[in-house]
Amino acid sequence: MILFQGWRAIWPSVLYPHLNNKTPLYFPRLPHPSLISSLHRRPLPGLPVLFKQWLKNEEVEEGRTAVLRCELTRPHARLEWRKGDVVLQPGDKYEIRQEGTRAELLIYEAGAQDAGEYTCDSGDQQTTASLQVKGRTRLGWG
Repeated sequence: MILFQGWRAIWPSVLYPHLNNKTPLYFPRLPHPSLISSLHRRPLPGLPVLFKQWLKNEEVEEGRTAVLRCELTRPHARLEWRKGDVVLQPGDKYEIRQEGTRAELLIYEAGAQDAGEYTCDSGDQQTTASLQVKGRTRLGWG
């Protein structure tokens, strides 16, 4: 990671008017502020991505949206969501959200086929939870 870009000479009279100008002072030349702000968003290599909050078992009514949530130790980490051994892809059925260290899997219009074990895998650690889908209670005559 680049912490500074070379050295920059500043004549002492700029900072200390009472000194002579014969010996310059050297300070590190820092990258442009926009580069510094983007550096802190990148994952640091070598640090593991662990879970601060694990997935919890959830129960959802049939036809509703189920949400599985977890929280990581590092923002913007690459994650893989699975149901059993099947890797999930975003689409009409699944939405994968990730904001900072929080990650969510949304399962739209949950049905009996959506019940099962779901895993979020960071590559360094994984967490698994069970989703149960309850049938709708129908009220009415006949």
